Amino acid sequence: MYLHDIESLCLPSYASTLTYKKVLYVSVLDALSASVFPREKSNRERFIKLISKFCDWPESENISFPHLQRLVQLLPEPRYAKLHEYVKSKRFDPCSHITEDPNFKDIDMQCKLSNIGIDEKLFERVSIRDLMHSSLFWQLRNGLIHEFRKRGHGLEDAESSDPMVYPNGVVMPHYHSVDERGDFELVYPLGFFKRISESALKNVESHFKKIAHNPYDSFKFGPYYLQDLN
Repeated sequence: MYLHDIESLCLPSYASTLTYKKVLYVSVLDALSASVFPREKSNRERFIKLISKFCDWPESENISFPHLQRLVQLLPEPRYAKLHEYVKSKRFDPCSHITEDPNFKDIDMQCKLSNIGIDEKLFERVSIRDLMHSSLFWQLRNGLIHEFRKRGHGLEDAESSDPMVYPNGVVMPHYHSVDERGDFELVYPLGFFKRISESALKNVESHFKKIAHNPYDSFKFGPYYLQDLN
């Protein structure tokens, strides 16, 4: 796999593949996050703050319902009984977009999660906050940047014989049925990467103009690869 990918980088048409393009888009988002949150040391926090504040993505804090279903399956303890009831009571539409995913307030109102914090690690290192789309998109970013692969097995519109129909033509993340068992994969299509990258660039530029800040001042420039030496 990787040998083919490396060799294809030399071809004029290499940018036509989905993975290459997504890597470039998340690299843009990384750079923008570093420019607008230069004192935030955590790459994750910078990235998620950019997504939440500058990308015009109101569903970024929704919780992926299939991910919530899977987490609840791994929690047999009695203290999670109300979460089990909540998941069983919801009917998941296989053709749904993430606009139909719940947020933490929705779940808390129905389950009264006074004994469960949104950042509490419920299974291994997974909290409810980790199921938010902003966090899941960060995980996808990591797969692209560090492993040169997407997460999951969901098909892009370009790969599917049954492309998703988007409300008002706005490309957004959605779910894709991958087998006869009824399992659903979360898909962040290439057009969505493009849309939030354009929004981020526009909104970050507007922010810097408003506060009269030069984004280059957020970075160090010089001849040394170790930034502290420049």
